Amino acid sequence: MRPILLLIALLGIAGCNGCSQPRPMPATGLALSGDPNDLAAARRATALPRDNGHPLARFYQRLAEIDGGSKTAQASVLHFGDSHSASDSFTGPLREALVTRFGDGGRGFLLPGLPWKGYAQRCADYEMSGGWQRVRAASADSTPPFGMGAFRLETGTAGDTVSRGPSRRCSLGTDVDRVRFHALAQPGGGSVDLYRGDELIGRRSTAADELGLLTLTVELPAGGSAQLSAVGDGPIALLGSMGERDAAGISYSVAAFNGAQASQFLRGNSALVTAEVAAAEPSLLVYAFGTNEAWGVAGQTDGLPPGRRGAGIERGAAGVTSSLQKWLKLTRSAAPSSDCLVLLPPDATRNPKQVRACLEAAATPAEVELCNVSEPAVAAVSAAFRAMAESEGCATWDMAAAMGGEGSMWEWMASVPTRGQADGVHLTSTGYGLIGARLAGDLLENFELWKRGESYALPTGRIEPSAQTVSGCMPAMRLMFEAYDNTALADAANSAAHLCLARIRN
Repeated sequence: MRPILLLIALLGIAGCNGCSQPRPMPATGLALSGDPNDLAAARRATALPRDNGHPLARFYQRLAEIDGGSKTAQASVLHFGDSHSASDSFTGPLREALVTRFGDGGRGFLLPGLPWKGYAQRCADYEMSGGWQRVRAASADSTPPFGMGAFRLETGTAGDTVSRGPSRRCSLGTDVDRVRFHALAQPGGGSVDLYRGDELIGRRSTAADELGLLTLTVELPAGGSAQLSAVGDGPIALLGSMGERDAAGISYSVAAFNGAQASQFLRGNSALVTAEVAAAEPSLLVYAFGTNEAWGVAGQTDGLPPGRRGAGIERGAAGVTSSLQKWLKLTRSAAPSSDCLVLLPPDATRNPKQVRACLEAAATPAEVELCNVSEPAVAAVSAAFRAMAESEGCATWDMAAAMGGEGSMWEWMASVPTRGQADGVHLTSTGYGLIGARLAGDLLENFELWKRGESYALPTGRIEPSAQTVSGCMPAMRLMFEAYDNTALADAANSAAHLCLARIRN
């Protein structure tokens, strides 16, 4: 009985800026970047002094203005990341919690059209016709230019369309006052027709002497949608779109794609990236990378003896961190009034089939330890990212720590309902939802502390462990490690671990 009680006890452990300016009303329904009517330039905030008391002080100041009853204050978040962010399973619940608390300030930035099959962003409607060509910075044979989303759509065919409007599938994101299409101004560029619903409101040429960002704005009535249609007189390239509101609230934008590394975002044209980031007017820049960088480092050090592999991982982690730092510096230079938050990657299990076989065969704590439940490159990259973030004055939040630390992915894979996918790297929708909700909770709790003058750094709260596991024995294994110096407790934990392993074999 005691082994079971010990397991239950273990499973039950839980851890738990600036003043905004009124948004000016547009003079026309169309605006070109650099023109007097370009709202992105008109709304741009001046740089504010950094509050050394808290890395998120200026973002929190925006939230405080909303809390104070301002009818125009907005807090805009711009989030860059990899596959953990691309599906919106993580960022969606985070966004919804913040919008519920502070109001809907607009759905913000989306990649143009359907950048890949299965692109899913909550509380937003977006469509495109079938003639567009997708170009990704992550593809080895792709050529620039790219903007801040590291992606573009191209067409030269008349009648190819991209549309965007309010969501009709949820209670959030139902209002859009305007849509801004981010187009590439380029030599020989073609023309586009812009529609408000079925109404043609104007034609614009994307031709220019040199590359640049062209913002094409469509003002919308309540419930209206915007559409861009290629005329067919030259090439058209789209970089993204913004959905905006004039009401006070928060906007949470995501630019992320599967397999992304910060180095791939650096393939963007710096002038385009700067223009797009500035147009988004972020109060907070979020960077969520590390998993793909870690697996790259792991692959480069495979086959090395344990001692040499550890040193190789440390060198590799330092190398990939320099790319994130360059991307952070470039984007922050375009938004001098923003704060920054670096999200550290989730725990990852290397080759889950091999790990499971190893655990099944393990008979002692030493043998269990050799099973390498967590990929060490993930922890090394995470540590390097944290040090870089702190040197840049950014806040950090640790996904792996929220999950439960080293070995937690194995537990999340074994939980009911399942929190971790079978690849040992990605989470399920349930798992991502828990991560998003935990980050939102930590931000909101930290914001309340900041309002009271208690400038504590952003914490990472522990997500409740699952009440059930069906195939993972890590809780018992971990208990063995913790009890190793206590003979009686170690014997009980060892029995519990082997009961768990026997259940797997049966």
